[in-house]
Amino acid sequence: MWDNVRIFVKVARFGSFTTASTALHLSAATLARKVDALEAELGFTLFLRDNSGVVLTEVGQKFLQLIEPTSDEMHQVLNKAALLKGLDKTTLVRVSGTEPVIAEILAPNISGLFKSSPEARIDLAVENSPVNLSRFEAEIALRLAKPEGESLRVQRLATFEMGVWANRDLEVDLDRVRFAGYDLAYGRIAERAWLEQLDLAGSRFIQTASTRAILNIVCSGAAIGVLPSFISRKYPRLVKVHGLPKVPPRHLWMLMHPEVARMRSVREVADWIISVFRSGKT
Repeated sequence: MWDNVRIFVKVARFGSFTTASTALHLSAATLARKVDALEAELGFTLFLRDNSGVVLTEVGQKFLQLIEPTSDEMHQVLNKAALLKGLDKTTLVRVSGTEPVIAEILAPNISGLFKSSPEARIDLAVENSPVNLSRFEAEIALRLAKPEGESLRVQRLATFEMGVWANRDLEVDLDRVRFAGYDLAYGRIAERAWLEQLDLAGSRFIQTASTRAILNIVCSGAAIGVLPSFISRKYPRLVKVHGLPKVPPRHLWMLMHPEVARMRSVREVADWIISVFRSGKT
């Protein structure tokens, strides 16, 4: 029942089985079955459902008010039980990271994980928004901002040089050229603050959460853009733009919940991630 209650709270918060299924990594049909089972056990209807999503019934609202204050404590208990079960068995390890870290660094080096841990199971999740490690939304998070005030195991993995890059055929006039850069999906990271400080995030600013999109915009010659140098150097058509203050470097942090970090499967994946960055294969 407790797991079904957890799912009910998540669906109620998102207002949709589909959206909640993405957060919980379960199918919408599975969530619907679990809510059906909870309703049958409670003896009343929690949601009114249609094609646009779900709406809490009056009794569903009252039940949510009753159970929500204790839901975080319930998550902690269930997570600790899962830890006891999974300390010595191979479990799926979800690594949540930004697009360039997952696609450009970890994915090309994935064979190294299976050489050292042939039975490893891994989910490389491309995400910009923070994940709640205490609720098992991921086992490992790779983030550009160091968290403060949280009881997490935090380790700096790398420092990336950033630069302003342009198509070599583009005549760059800094007074007229368009800029491409990150939106606020990553938070107010250093290069976003740099753009704002130089007043470059105005009407001529093209913003996106995708590094690949910025790269393609810059390659097309439509704009110049702030990009990690380790990616831009792979494209012969791109050159660094001079005449602007230096872009601040970007630090990458690995975050884990201390208890989750004790799991053998998580330790194996974390050790592999550390080895990739220490080897310089970025």
